Formats: sequence, structure tokens, C-alpha cells
Amino acid sequence: MGGQIHSLPVESTQQQLRAVALADGQADWVALTEDSAVVAPDWVVRLAQAVQPGIDVIGGVIEPPITGRLRDLGAYWAEYGWYGRHRRRTLAGAPPITMSSVAYRTAILGRVASWTTQGHWEDSIHSLLADLGHQFVVCGRAVVRHQERIEVSAFVRDRWRHGRDYTRRRLAGHPWHGRHLHALATPILPLLLLARLASRTGRADRPGFIAAAPWTLLFLAA
Repeated sequence: MGGQIHSLPVESTQQQLRAVALADGQADWVALTEDSAVVAPDWVVRLAQAVQPGIDVIGGVIEPPITGRLRDLGAYWAEYGWYGRHRRRTLAGAPPITMSSVAYRTAILGRVASWTTQGHWEDSIHSLLADLGHQFVVCGRAVVRHQERIEVSAFVRDRWRHGRDYTRRRLAGHPWHGRHLHALATPILPLLLLARLASRTGRADRPGFIAAAPWTLLFLAA
């Protein structure tokens, strides 16, 4: 086994970092995670066991931290609440898969890397793949854990930067009046997002979600 280290400018976006990693993939399947996630010892094995004919994307799950700090749990819900173990899994369309726990068949890597370079995030990329007929599967046993002990001001800065990039991509091509409506809704958006997360939280995760809700709301507002 070998590896390669890339040096990128410090101001590089998360999507630019991911694009470099994806473009470098050379195996039949390429798995992707990130520095704030701790993979289970059998994560790669579980992803490999989920390989099936006709499947192009295999998603794992990302679980909450066990640092014992509510701020870390709030950061998890704000960042990964849409992708965690509590979400309903389906093969119809693109299921909720985070790039912090995913594997792609090499045949689609070029396309995924190109969209990532253009600033698309995983929800957009996976929807585009689904529209093209690519198939997905979610492996609930392929687990990574969000294990970052966050420093609040640094996390808020990162959230603001990533949110700016995400919003710019989501609103690209929208008419001016659509962009203005989004701007007017901005003050209540954190509450709406928190409500959506709450509605999708499983029973086992609900106590932790409620306890960390003030931190989650703070980070959603960043």
C-alpha cells in the first residue's frame, strides 16, 4: 500500500480538497471520509461487502460523538444531522449519503470529481447521479463517528464559509426575485432547519438531540 500527499492553499474549500482526493483514485472502488470522522476498524470491509452488480455508490453512516460535550453533539446535528443513522434509507432516487462515509465506483469518479470542483455538494451530486440512472445502496454497518472536539469560534467560521459556498451553488441560476425571497427567509431559516432535523430524529437519538438543541441552533445560524 502507498499514499500520496497533496499540498493545497490554506484557503482551499472543502469541495476543492475532496475533488483532489477523488481525482487521485485508482482502484475499482474509492472510499472517502474526512479528518473529523473516526472510521470503525471494519469500515472498509463493510463497504466492500456491500458491493453489488449495478451499484455505483455505497453510503455508510455517520454516528454522533461520544466526547460527552453538548457543543460537540450540537455540531454533529448541525453538520451531519441530515445523514446520520436515524434517517430512513431507500433505494429510490438518491438516499441521504454524506461524503464523510461513502465509496464510489471508479467509472463515475471523473464525473463526481468534476461536479465537486464546480462547487456541488453531496446532496446535489447524488441527485445528479440518480437523474442519470446510477444506483445507490446504504450499508448501515459501515460506520464512521463524528469525533471532533470543536472550538466554537473556529467551527462557526468554518460553518459560515461552507454555508456561503453551499448557498452560492444552490442559488446559481435562480432568478433575482428567488434570491431575494431566500434572503428574506434567512432570519427564520435556523428554526426551520432545527424543526426539520427534529422531525427526522429517531427515538433513540431524541434525548441527545433535545439536550444539544441550543448549540445546534447556534451552529445552524452561523
